[in-house]
Amino acid sequence: FYYIQDGEQVPAILREEFSCLNNLVANNATLEFIPNGDISATCLNELDYVNKKFVIGNIVGGREVSVLLEFKFTNNTALGSLFNLGKINLSYTNTEGKIEMETIDLNYHTVSDEAFATEVVNEEINVQTTILDIAKQQKLAKEAMKKGDRESAYGILKGSVLTASAHAGDARVAGSISAVNSLMDSGGEYSNEAMSKMLNSMSYNTRNSK
Repeated sequence: FYYIQDGEQVPAILREEFSCLNNLVANNATLEFIPNGDISATCLNELDYVNKKFVIGNIVGGREVSVLLEFKFTNNTALGSLFNLGKINLSYTNTEGKIEMETIDLNYHTVSDEAFATEVVNEEINVQTTILDIAKQQKLAKEAMKKGDRESAYGILKGSVLTASAHAGDARVAGSISAVNSLMDSGGEYSNEAMSKMLNSMSYNTRNSK
């Protein structure tokens, strides 16, 4: 999914896509959450959800794909006991055309609210949440641009940069911030429609780890 402003961009895009095709390690990859009881899962990447599976698509060697899931549940198990959310099945077709599946069991020990409050959040979660929030704000800015409200769109983008700056020490977050700033700096050269399409492409690529 690319927004192409002019024909000069086409060769670079084709080179990237053909490079990916030459390095495919898995096709049609999906994630399926099988809950253990009344537990729901939301994909913060907003991946397509087909036949109760989140669609990742093709996986390219050397490229990391991040998927962030949020779970909602009630835990009534005793402190210290094991709590099972369920399992996640990663399915894909390998390079020989065979369907393979890997299963991840989601088991955690129950802790008190006080103990949980002292836990340090995994920094990778903070980074991925920040990156996906930038993508979400790009979608909102896109809608504002479609309505011709450039001022609101820029306000949304500036707000996303300000919020993300707390994790700008990570190169991926810094890259996302730089891309947004560059778009705003050059925005005067483009119509609202073109800006809307560019924001849509940026948001899509961010959510899909491209």
